[in-house]
Amino acid sequence: MRVATSPTSVLTQAAVETIMNSLKPYISSLCTSENLHECEEAVLEIARLWKDSKTDPQIHAYLSKPTIISGLMEILSASLNREVLRTSIYILSELIFIDERVGETLNSVDSDFDCLATLLKNGLAEAALLIYQLRPVFAQLSAHELIPSLVEVIRNKNEGSDDFQLVLDPRDAAIAILEQILIGGDEYSRSLNALSVVSENGIPALVKYLERIKGRRLVVSILLCCMQPEKGSKSLIADIIELSPVLELFHGGNDNVRGIYVEFLLELVQLNR
Repeated sequence: MRVATSPTSVLTQAAVETIMNSLKPYISSLCTSENLHECEEAVLEIARLWKDSKTDPQIHAYLSKPTIISGLMEILSASLNREVLRTSIYILSELIFIDERVGETLNSVDSDFDCLATLLKNGLAEAALLIYQLRPVFAQLSAHELIPSLVEVIRNKNEGSDDFQLVLDPRDAAIAILEQILIGGDEYSRSLNALSVVSENGIPALVKYLERIKGRRLVVSILLCCMQPEKGSKSLIADIIELSPVLELFHGGNDNVRGIYVEFLLELVQLNR
């Protein structure tokens, strides 16, 4: 994911000041009100104003204040409104996309990651995006047993609002997180995690994902992990996979990428021995 660290403003100073003044009452509600509904309405209005002004560094800096980031996270932990939850993630992910220091603010509070993991397990696909952007270590991911939820995100189309375009499809984020889990830890944990993907019926969804160019390497890496602990999953992959996308990437990739594809193809060849 490319991160623009110095966005270029396309707004006049007068327009920026107008937007800032419009934001202030909603920011005040978000950070100080004890009325959850009022805070939820504030989030929706902040997102609406941010959507048309996110290229301006002054507005970005204003919304990136720790108190505002904390307010948005409190909404994520308290609200049951799916639209509000998705919108809060949209704002936070946009802020992180422009400046990774916002992610560092979130990472400084352990409960923030726990909150996102809970949201993902409760079926909020967009939480996978924010988890991915925080760049968690393997220990954080393995502590929450996220594989069933990640497979669910990959299998289902995102139902998010068309009003706000996310910086990355939650399914792409889920695949990246899943690969990190499967290649991390010791041999025993890798085997258990791979079997978990198989038991959650993740193989067909992952194979289908090879039709897209984006994320193919990660998908092949995950499938390779799933093939190694159990012959049955290898047979399943061999029965349903279309090899042309893999061969396309083999011819176009670098040596490290080719190594993954060679190992993957060897596993399939050995199946018939």
